[in-house]
Amino acid sequence: IAFDLLWHQKRKRGEPFDPDVRGDMESKGGKGATGDGWRWPQLPFEVENLFATGSPLAMFLTVRGDILADRWPLGSKDFAFPGGAKLLNIFHPTDPVAYRFEPLLDPKRAEA
Repeated sequence: IAFDLLWHQKRKRGEPFDPDVRGDMESKGGKGATGDGWRWPQLPFEVENLFATGSPLAMFLTVRGDILADRWPLGSKDFAFPGGAKLLNIFHPTDPVAYRFEPLLDPKRAEA
């Protein structure tokens, strides 16, 4: 939920908060987020980092069909949400639930 909320933020870093602005109704994959006209709320504060610890986020993004490579240019060391927040994926290789995020964006990183 935190990933999707940050993905749909319209305000760029340093811009003032406008309570009348709402995010897109559709998800990244083009499917309706809820189908009832609900729009993603905008946060009245800036988020600098999202820490995903032991998260299966990459698996959920793969299952949903959300490929984010167009948002993270190949060779980039950082992934940033539209509002500027950074995603930090912390996992242990033997964790059965955690998935790596990097190979989803750049297949060359699958072997790292």
